[in-house]
Amino acid sequence: VGLSTERAHLVRAVLDGIALRVAQIIQAMNADSRTPVPRLRADGGLTRNETLMQIQADMLGIPVEVLEDREATARGVCSLAARQTGIWASDESITGQVRVARVYQPASTAEFRQRRLAEFDRAVTALKSWNRAQP
Repeated sequence: VGLSTERAHLVRAVLDGIALRVAQIIQAMNADSRTPVPRLRADGGLTRNETLMQIQADMLGIPVEVLEDREATARGVCSLAARQTGIWASDESITGQVRVARVYQPASTAEFRQRRLAEFDRAVTALKSWNRAQP
């Protein structure tokens, strides 16, 4: 790495940052829960980026399912409200609506994943320290 950084390098760094931050969040959820997350279901505009979805699967070590419904999060919130208020009597009426468009399987090793996450943690820590030192 040097002064020859190109636009593609910056784009890849952004994609890596997104995937690694999500991986940190899932790790925290797994640590706080007795039930590890077996797969990640994703929706929204970023799911159109196949590279990001593959990086995400690699950094999580679990499959990433991209949903057909790009607005599944909003629909899910509404579904949970309907379930809680009794409008829908069962979870099946909600889960039956989920349609997976594509599944990304992890292709990296656990060692690679752990190394990348450790590097990311160090980088975030260094940036936080640097930011505090600025006037």
